[in-house]
Amino acid sequence: MDKQTTYKSNIYTHDDGSKVFILAMLLPFIVSFFASYIAGAIATGKGVEIEVITSSFWFVLVVSLVNVAMYVGIWMCYSKLKEISPMAVSFKPKMKWHTYLVVILLGVVMLMGLQYLVQAFENLLGLTGYPIDDSFGSIDPQNVGEYFFAIFALALVPAFCEELIFRGIVFNGLRERFSTRWALVISALAFTIVHGNLQQLIYPFILGCLLGFVMARTGSLFASMVVHFVNNFIVVTMRFVENITGFSMQLDGWILYLVAGIGLVAAFGVWLLIDKCYFKKKNKEEVEITSQKTSSYLYIAFAIGAALYVLNVATYVISSGLAA
Repeated sequence: MDKQTTYKSNIYTHDDGSKVFILAMLLPFIVSFFASYIAGAIATGKGVEIEVITSSFWFVLVVSLVNVAMYVGIWMCYSKLKEISPMAVSFKPKMKWHTYLVVILLGVVMLMGLQYLVQAFENLLGLTGYPIDDSFGSIDPQNVGEYFFAIFALALVPAFCEELIFRGIVFNGLRERFSTRWALVISALAFTIVHGNLQQLIYPFILGCLLGFVMARTGSLFASMVVHFVNNFIVVTMRFVENITGFSMQLDGWILYLVAGIGLVAAFGVWLLIDKCYFKKKNKEEVEITSQKTSSYLYIAFAIGAALYVLNVATYVISSGLAA
């Protein structure tokens, strides 16, 4: 007879979500530190600039795979340690075909509707003297091979890993203590903090709210993964098209702020319309609130997050100033 695993719990609590949030912040920070040290050592040995190493295909590939293993490891190891079923993340990929179309539509509409809001925010931020980074990070696809690699590293990997942690455990856990609405806001704030970038302040928060909303409405983590992937896939594709054709959808002047406002209203209008006409006829499952006292780990998590966020922003501003 096969030995079956017996789990003590089939849900994550907000205490679990808080602890996992802490791990999801600290472990990447530690990995980034060691990766930078290793890249620096390799660069010194080869007599090249460190950027040559950190932007290389193999270095980015290894870091991407480590991030996958790290987030999946947090999920599996924490669940095993706490005797919680790993499936408490509500993976549930089985959905009706029209639900898939709806969540894909949401991902497309939100990105296209809010991209000018992001650009407008960056412009306003730049007016304060903040150094705006116009690069695409370590992977800026210039050919078909780099494009497919960028899809893997910047779209597929984050969609799976980040959703597993921030919606599967953090959001699900917060719903055990708070209403779904508050869980959406708090988990989206956690999602924003972990990006550690002032330039990426608005969109990760809105996207985090959307992803939590999709999961709450569908009851499926896989649905939020699809939205997340679609969002990142479009961003990578638009950048690739810009690199090979020179075509850009960026705007300037007052028209940018006008379109940003229209896009914001249109995106949220479509969001509310889809919710009213489709999701409200489907799943409005609410998780029973069982905790009476907020875990101290939630406060600790956001204190650590705020400290790391400020540190990341300060380091970026200082390094940008030195580079200039």
